[in-house]
Amino acid sequence: MPHSNLTPEPTDTRRQSFGMASVSEFLAQCPPPTNLPSNKWQDIPIRFLFDKDVAIVDPDTPIEEASALLIDNDLSSIPIRAAKGSDDIARVFDYSDLTAFLLLVLHIDDAKEATDAYRKLSQEVQNGTPITAYQVAELGKNKDPFMTVPATSTLGDLAEILATGIRRVAVVDENRKILSIASQRQLIRFLWTNVRAFPALEPLMSRTIHSLDIGSSDFICINGDKKVISAFRQMHETGIGSLAVVDSQYRLLGNISLVDVKYVTRSSSIYLLNRTCGHFLSVIKSEQGIRAGKDSAPAFNVYESSTFAFTMAKVVATQCHRLWLVQSPSCPPSPKSSNSHLMPGSNAGLKVNQLLGMISLTDMIYVILAQTKGTLPQPTARIGRRGSTSSGRSHSKVSMDSSYRR
Repeated sequence: MPHSNLTPEPTDTRRQSFGMASVSEFLAQCPPPTNLPSNKWQDIPIRFLFDKDVAIVDPDTPIEEASALLIDNDLSSIPIRAAKGSDDIARVFDYSDLTAFLLLVLHIDDAKEATDAYRKLSQEVQNGTPITAYQVAELGKNKDPFMTVPATSTLGDLAEILATGIRRVAVVDENRKILSIASQRQLIRFLWTNVRAFPALEPLMSRTIHSLDIGSSDFICINGDKKVISAFRQMHETGIGSLAVVDSQYRLLGNISLVDVKYVTRSSSIYLLNRTCGHFLSVIKSEQGIRAGKDSAPAFNVYESSTFAFTMAKVVATQCHRLWLVQSPSCPPSPKSSNSHLMPGSNAGLKVNQLLGMISLTDMIYVILAQTKGTLPQPTARIGRRGSTSSGRSHSKVSMDSSYRR
């Protein structure tokens, strides 16, 4: 495999050392919110998560219109009505479907796994037949089932569902009309923003990732020299939401997720699919910098020594669904997470910023729920929880891009 000249994700020891003292100082400086009905987060009504109107489309909505709605409004998914004017939801369109459709249009799919419906849709695309979001909404793999919760639910009720790996649910009124979509990311953002209002969570904030024993070494990564189209195909085929991009030494370069397909949906940017993942990361950085008005790029890494508060803050800041656990420049790896199998045949030890594992929103919500119930998660309790690993499997091994398999 060729050596990569890409630069690993920057490590900032000072910022990553958001330890117990600084956590206490930070919390002390933040006045607790006064508009919440309870100081127990689990009793807060779910309506406190409502932050935007729900976008729902009819079954005959063109795929182009649904895609623009998804991307332009920064939505994670769009429910599709069973019929025009109906409150019943038939399917949900999201980025996994958009990615699958892109691969279909480019004829990059696995013919062995293609269903009759998939082949029919592919033929319609070739014939220039207009395609609807309803037709495409079954292409994505490993999608969450469409779930609803009543508007009378609490955040505790919601957390019980999201801690199983379900990423989002629809909140409905007594007539089954959708009022909002409540997601893992919204729950974490709300809890972090209002953490001072919930005294029971404060002791958790200073705990380290190592002491909580969370995360998984079951993940999939791709080399920065591989083409972007390979990353999207791999995510589609495995049903995962994101890939760690690494160099030849397994050091973290960045992150590519299904949401990043939005950068290649324009005809002027389709060429990026044949560029390397490393180049694609620089394009994403530039795009995000333009939107933010400054040269910036999110760092998706945390250390075993990172506090839970720092981890929550980083998830909220990066708006991602998972963070990558990497080797700290200042601390040796703990025995439990020493993943020497990441570099077969090597006795040189772990490198700074080398990939160790992954921490998902599911892991974080599970820990918060366990803290509230008076128990901390044990490694065996996490096995088999969908969403606690990027692949959704229960085994603990590192899945690699083909260039890494020995």
